[in-house]
Amino acid sequence: MVLERVVTIDPGHPALAGHFPGHPVVPGVLILGEVMNAIQAGSLNTIVGIPRVKFLSPLRPGDPLCIRIEPQEKGRVAFTCMAGVRRVAAGVMEIDASARAGSGGP
Repeated sequence: MVLERVVTIDPGHPALAGHFPGHPVVPGVLILGEVMNAIQAGSLNTIVGIPRVKFLSPLRPGDPLCIRIEPQEKGRVAFTCMAGVRRVAAGVMEIDASARAGSGGP
């Protein structure tokens, strides 16, 4: 099951102060946080690691970010983050396959 979610980082987000004056860029940690939220909102599983991530293009505050998540082999999900036609980030997150996040059953 492929999941897609579109998010926007508010230009007033406190993590953007000073990152960078006159040319604001969304920090990678905020992008990864949105990827993790999308995985957990899709009831996939709890994230336990990030073995691979590449930041490929800057994301400006207020730009829509499309997050695409594709389950891989057991215990891993691949993600791609796009801003329009630009690939912003891509990588793999490890999930805990033994327990579903936020659910009381299988």
